[in-house]
Amino acid sequence: MASALAFVIMIFEFSLPFFPPFLRLDFSDIPALLVGFGLGPFSGLMVVGMRNLLHLTITATMGVGELANFLISGTFVLLGSLIFYRTGKAVLGLTVGSFVMVLSSLLVNLYVVIPLYEIVLDLPFEETIAAAREINPAVSSLNTYLAYVIVPFNLIKALSVSLLFYPVYSRIQQSKIYNKYQRS
Repeated sequence: MASALAFVIMIFEFSLPFFPPFLRLDFSDIPALLVGFGLGPFSGLMVVGMRNLLHLTITATMGVGELANFLISGTFVLLGSLIFYRTGKAVLGLTVGSFVMVLSSLLVNLYVVIPLYEIVLDLPFEETIAAAREINPAVSSLNTYLAYVIVPFNLIKALSVSLLFYPVYSRIQQSKIYNKYQRS
């Protein structure tokens, strides 16, 4: 159910005015984090995976975007949940998960997304740079693209998801239903 909810939330993705339109923000990591914090990190990762499999039915990226989303969001959910599960500190889990998400976004874009978009979608990286440069004239190379587009976008995503997730999780954590299913 959490995967289906995450998929529905993912449909309501939106562009931010200061990033290229192909980078879209959504809050579908919130159900995955809820499951990860409540049932364990691998359960949260399964939600991310199932959500992306469901999203394959409506994608235009031939699976490249979903693979990137799984790797980047999966890192955030898995590590954030693992730290929470081991320490009981939600803020620490979200902080470390956010930091590692930003780092993984660099690696995934460099070694997975950019090469696969060039091969699978026949989209030269120069076109990606040109689209990013229309929004931010400082983007002129791979390094500036990663520094001025990928890092800030993923930082904003991780922070906004964390800021929305934490009060929801705190409220759910206080409920009797949650405590009934929480592992001892």
